[in-house]
This record gives sequence, C-alpha cells and structure tokens, in this order.
Amino acid sequence: MAEYKCGPETDPDFFNELQMVFDKFPDAAQKYSIACMLLEKNTLRIDFEKQTGISRIEGHQIITEFRDIGDGPPTSVGNPCCEWGFGFGGRRCIRRCHALP
Repeated sequence: MAEYKCGPETDPDFFNELQMVFDKFPDAAQKYSIACMLLEKNTLRIDFEKQTGISRIEGHQIITEFRDIGDGPPTSVGNPCCEWGFGFGGRRCIRRCHALP
C-alpha cells in the first residue's frame, strides 16, 4: 500500500485554517470532523466525481458501499447526506447515510 500522507503534518497551513473555522463556530464544530480520503481514492480507486457512498449501520459497524451516481434507486430518498466534499468543483454530497430508525 502506498504511504498514507494525510493530516496536519502533511498539510499544516490547511489544518491551521480549518482550526480557525472550528474555533469560530464551536457549536457547529461538535458535529463535524475532517477525514482523509486517500484509502478510498488510492486503494479502492473510488472516483468521487462519478461515485457516491451509501452507508448503513450493522451492529456496531458502519458499512459504506460505493455506487456509480445514477445506479439503482435514488440515493437522496430517505438517505440524507452525511459527508460533503469540497474538492470536486464545489461542495457536493459524497456519502449518504441510511436514515436512523
């Protein structure tokens, strides 16, 4: 597997700016985290321009399957967006989660 280079050590200026935004909005900051997508992009070869993740809970696990956009039933019906990507020509939903019971 290729070396996993993500995070504040790799992109300190980016993370310093993000920290300022999280500090500015502490209530909103409690709902979000920053994720590195190298495993999905480099290992699984997910193309977030053409694919989206659908996550579901099974026991104590969150299982995410990636599907081509447009395949199968509409992903927005009953599946709210729970992860957004900003490096795709603007903000867009890259992962939807099954609505909780």
